[in-house]
Amino acid sequence: MRLRAGPIVAGALALTAAPSGVRAELRYEAPGDCPDQAAFSAAFARRSERSLPPATRVTIVGEDDAYRGVIEVEGQERVLLLDRCDELVEALALSLALQLGKRPDDRTPEPSPAKNGARDGVSPLPTAQVPPGQGPPAITDGPAPTPAPNMSPPVAQPPEDDETPWRVEAGFSLQARWGRGRVARAEPSVFAGLRLTDDWWSFDLRAAAFQSRSGELVQEGRGNAELGVAGGRLTVCPVGYTTGIWAFHPCLELEAGRLEANGKLDLAGRDTAPWVAGGLSGRAEVQPLSILALELAGGLTLPLTRYRLRFETPERVVYEVPRVGGAAGGSVFLLWP
Repeated sequence: MRLRAGPIVAGALALTAAPSGVRAELRYEAPGDCPDQAAFSAAFARRSERSLPPATRVTIVGEDDAYRGVIEVEGQERVLLLDRCDELVEALALSLALQLGKRPDDRTPEPSPAKNGARDGVSPLPTAQVPPGQGPPAITDGPAPTPAPNMSPPVAQPPEDDETPWRVEAGFSLQARWGRGRVARAEPSVFAGLRLTDDWWSFDLRAAAFQSRSGELVQEGRGNAELGVAGGRLTVCPVGYTTGIWAFHPCLELEAGRLEANGKLDLAGRDTAPWVAGGLSGRAEVQPLSILALELAGGLTLPLTRYRLRFETPERVVYEVPRVGGAAGGSVFLLWP
């Protein structure tokens, strides 16, 4: 058991005369951070007018989280344990007053007016006073009791926000695209991404995979050719505006893939070319459920290189990529958590 550091204050106080001429003496020992002997004597005097038995001893020792006080009177020992030393001194004085109240007074009581129910000049037994806000201390005989666990009320913590600003999204899109054939063609795609939402704004990052066929491009005699495209698209919406269930996002796009032309019948042949393009798009989104969203999108596609697909036999330019393309369509996707 570790004791508190600090000087020990000790002293002896001669009180009123005890019976048979024996001098009653109080021996008081306590750490330097505790009230001194005079404070204890004053606390006892407020609670009792009786004299002390010879060689009354009060000892206070500081422990880890408490102070232990011991009263030795007539060979009997009483132990108190409290967190604060000033409260312990008051409690020891009260305990000593209660203990002495159980034995006859050594002095002849002086007549006093009837008070608190006293009659015929007989003074009632003294009533021990309890410090405000503190109940009577527990008094035990023998070894020091085990200190009670610290029952101080827990500090209130602010409620934790279980919602994370990051959400995962995954869904399906169907768009009409032009610029990869002579007419617009439907292009399905699947996508997945991440979304960061904070109050009224959001950030969105999405990756998609697409594949489509553009239909017949050249018709000459018994031959024709079909153009197909397959690749991936990365879309970044650096900022979005959100209000209620509605959201609006301006976005940047980058596409990469492969164009392929296949001739049929007499126009036999095959040619491929890489496809790389940038783009600008906008989205309007409504979220009827916390996990479900519907979206309309449209934008322009800007090929980084204009490709020509041609067949060697017979020599024909099957398709030339235009300067500007475009797309418009809708998507449905899920968000979680």
